[in-house]
Amino acid sequence: MRSVKARAKINLYLAIRGRRPDGYHWVDTVYQSLELCDDVTVLPRRSGVVVTADDPAAPKGPDNLAFRASAVLGRMLFGPDWEPCEGRPGAAVHIVKRIPMQAGLGGGSADASATLLGLWEMWTGEPAPRPVSPSHPLWSIAAGLGADVPFGLLGGCAIGHGRGELLTPLPGLAGTPVVLAFPPFGLSTAAVYQWWDEDHPGVPALADTPAPADLTGVVAALRSSKGLFATRNDLEPVVFARYPALEALKTAMLANGAWAAAMSGSGSTVFALARNDRVAAEIARDVTRVVPGTKVIITRAWGEA
Repeated sequence: MRSVKARAKINLYLAIRGRRPDGYHWVDTVYQSLELCDDVTVLPRRSGVVVTADDPAAPKGPDNLAFRASAVLGRMLFGPDWEPCEGRPGAAVHIVKRIPMQAGLGGGSADASATLLGLWEMWTGEPAPRPVSPSHPLWSIAAGLGADVPFGLLGGCAIGHGRGELLTPLPGLAGTPVVLAFPPFGLSTAAVYQWWDEDHPGVPALADTPAPADLTGVVAALRSSKGLFATRNDLEPVVFARYPALEALKTAMLANGAWAAAMSGSGSTVFALARNDRVAAEIARDVTRVVPGTKVIITRAWGEA
């Protein structure tokens, strides 16, 4: 049995440079891992891959990114004829969910990354490196599965470019209290990016790969008194225009002592960075009064400081 922690992430910075020819968007972002995590357990099975979760709302079968991750890895290791529903060897993957879904926290991507790590060790008998380097076979699989899956293999803090798969590790905010507020609704990443396209009709598709932005100073700025201005999320205006409750959550966090606050990824989670546990508790207490049904989790940034 292998057990792997699948850590949530927030985006400390997210700028959209434009739409790529393949339909995806080129982004410049700064990821930060959190202590909040799902637990992914991998067990041997004679044949076929079965992915289960303790949350009945979790996607089933091929709709689950962890299942698709197992299919790609299995074909790479055992040949193109290996099928996840009946191939030998198989695996039983179970996910204990703590990361909210459709919340911009990368829970599904993290589960896929953890599944790759667990299955690699079980099926090959070789330890998976921590963190995984871009030269490792798992990296190319992760990059093909989704924008945030490679970061799940790296963890900590990192600058991301492209779809988010071009990563450069960065000293992060490890240990910093983080307040997560998520309202009683989730948001589809695809829908949010479609709204961005609709609201930016004059932005042409990118013909060439843009030069990556220099984001090395973002974390340093967040540690300083300029923290409020270091966060950025270009998806906030399009989401806040349609869901003003999320802007109200951000405003309440800043009013109650957050040194920085932003929507994470495509939402619906809004996060706050707090200077200490007392301030984090005050923010958590007050934001639940702003939007009825809002749930709050207090966690910490994870990785190297």
